[in-house]
Amino acid sequence: MIYIHVLNKGWCYLASIMDLSTNKMIGWCFSQTMDKACVLSALHQAVSTQKPAKGVIFRSRQSIYES
Repeated sequence: MIYIHVLNKGWCYLASIMDLSTNKMIGWCFSQTMDKACVLSALHQAVSTQKPAKGVIFRSRQSIYES
């Protein structure tokens, strides 16, 4: 997640999915709340637009924990 301060909204968050072989952003979500729904939205967008081959690997730099 990237933190972005927006003047009229306060802190917002950007979740992005990057294809490491092409260095292209293939999915993203911009939200006023930092939650797993935003991350999953970015992931679903990436999968639906790219239609990856079976067995593709998704690697994350951060872990998402649910309390």
